Order: sequence, then structure tokens, then C-alpha cells
Amino acid sequence: QVYVLDTNRCLCPVGVSGELYIGGSGVARGYLRRDELTLSRFVSNPFGEGRLYRTGDIGRWNLDGVLEFHGRLDNQVKLRGYRIELEEIERAMDGCPGVESSVVMIRGEEDSHYLAGYYTGEADEDELRACLGSGLPSYMVPTYLLRVKQFKLTVNGKLDKGTLPDPVELGAGQSQEYEAART
Repeated sequence: QVYVLDTNRCLCPVGVSGELYIGGSGVARGYLRRDELTLSRFVSNPFGEGRLYRTGDIGRWNLDGVLEFHGRLDNQVKLRGYRIELEEIERAMDGCPGVESSVVMIRGEEDSHYLAGYYTGEADEDELRACLGSGLPSYMVPTYLLRVKQFKLTVNGKLDKGTLPDPVELGAGQSQEYEAART
């Protein structure tokens, strides 16, 4: 069973987005030796017996009865078969010497995605890459690391990801500082 539920775990009408929940006999009982995570992700089924699994995915039913996927509630991405939490990479970058703040994004075309890490501070790219490699699996170390003077914000105070440069357009593998246009 697949349900699209709102934040109160009520069914969303057709055409309205909500979190995807999965139920039925094939759903696991929980995470091995991770009781806290199990309690947050496996919830009682308000529509019948058993439990539902909170997928963390956003979707909606369309008028044709097709379930449309609309992204994730978190910043989890899938890259080359690995599920990656971008915030985990950002925390690792922020813990490296010389990094003041960081942002990690998935970039590229549909068939050639890659991770791009942006940071402020005086960290050297090679030292930063070594620091990340010592604490993260290789598939989580961003392909490109770019230092920026500061992160641009929208009028609402959120990071304006559209102002971050595409590392491939700047010259792949080049360690360079980038400053976005001001006007």
C-alpha cells in the first residue's frame, strides 16, 4: 500500500503533494539496533493493520491515478547507486581546518551527476580534500571544491544556490576563488 499523507498523517487529496508512506506485509519491522530511528520512520497504520514506513519522499496522485515523485523532504540524493545526505558532507567540511561555512550540491546532467562543494574560509583545496577523505567514504567526497568569498542570500535570507558557479564551466579541477556578480 502506498499513501500520500500530510503532516497530520491524513490522506492528501488527488493533486496535493505530501509525504509518501508505504505499508503492507513486505515492510520491514525496523532498523537493526537503531530503536530511535525505527520509532521515527515506522509508524502505526491509521488505515488498517501493521505499520507504515515514512519514505522521506514527496509525491502526489494525479487525476489518472499515477503516483508522481516530487523530490525529498531532506537533502538526500542518490548518486551512482549511493544514497547521500548532503548535510553530512557539509558537517564534515565545516569540521575541516580553515573552513568557515560550506554548501554541497549535486550538479551536472541527468546521466553525469557529480558533487560540488562550496566553502568560505582560507582552507586549501588539497588539504580540504585530504581532510574529507579521512572521514568520509570516497563516493561522498565532492568531485569539485570551490572557495567563494561569501554565500549570496535571497531576500528571504536563504542561500541563493543559483548564484553558485558551475565548476565545469569554470574549468574542471581548477582551484580558484569565485565571486558572484553584484548587479
